[in-house]
Amino acid sequence: MRSISVRSALFLALGAACACTVVDSPEGPGTGIVPVDRLKVVPQSLVLPSIGATATIVATLGPVDATDREVVWESSDSTIVSVDARGVVTARAPGAGVFVTAYSHDRSRQASANVTVAP
Repeated sequence: MRSISVRSALFLALGAACACTVVDSPEGPGTGIVPVDRLKVVPQSLVLPSIGATATIVATLGPVDATDREVVWESSDSTIVSVDARGVVTARAPGAGVFVTAYSHDRSRQASANVTVAP
């Protein structure tokens, strides 16, 4: 698990005092980057009743102050189930065992939902 330490410091710049917060992260000291450390999807299992049916899979990233909160979606078989950039899945053909996966933008975290399209 990655950890982030925050320490407060007092800097003197151009003769004036400035209270600053320096954030150290795995990306480098003082970058201010807060990485995603968890990702989950709801629901984790879904049955679409017919071709053309849609549903939304919701991805939740943590921590709440993560710097890059973008989610990238992929379907393991887009001929059966497609997914758009908002997590909306659409049934394209009958089938089972299709995984719709949400990735953190940097692909360091992922979570999947198992989607079935009823015949």
